[in-house]
Amino acid sequence: NKQFTADDIFTIYTPTGPDYDIGSSANLFSVDGKDLVGIGVKSGIYYALDRDSGAIVWMQTISGGSSLGGIISASAYANGMIFVASNVGMGGPTHTVGLNAKDGSIAWMNESPAVTYGGVAHANGVVYVGTNGGSILALDGAKGTMLWVDKTLNAQPIGGSPSISHGKLLVPWGYTWTLREGAAGTGGLTVYGL
Repeated sequence: NKQFTADDIFTIYTPTGPDYDIGSSANLFSVDGKDLVGIGVKSGIYYALDRDSGAIVWMQTISGGSSLGGIISASAYANGMIFVASNVGMGGPTHTVGLNAKDGSIAWMNESPAVTYGGVAHANGVVYVGTNGGSILALDGAKGTMLWVDKTLNAQPIGGSPSISHGKLLVPWGYTWTLREGAAGTGGLTVYGL
């Protein structure tokens, strides 16, 4: 049981606290025989914790935080690296980073202009990130350089996570941000061959 921000308060309409709860899913990985759990927080900090004791092994600040900023999307783990997308404030940009799973050091960082709500995916050395601006980014997992970028139909936002299955990248799109009644969104799925 671990709390990262004492007395944290949800603040989207009435800012009375930092609103730094956990908005992402955890990663399970092992380093030098030690089992760790990694988690991103809306404060913009990624933590690696000992799975047995809950003790913080390392932590790395990726960006500042806000009620919709910081780390909201699920991160990915592969080949000793953790791939994390963290929103800089509520409107972007997004910092996508490759972290060394051993000590949390930043191996590379890529900046994209819009926020990311969906998870990060990894396959065959490539990191995939979808943005609320309607872009799907393919980044080199070792260097963070842009391999390619594509836009969804009519630049519809990507709110869900890209998925990988049977040699295909599946990208859901069409997302309308609303906390109350709002207009219906349109959406679809774009499939890429890997």
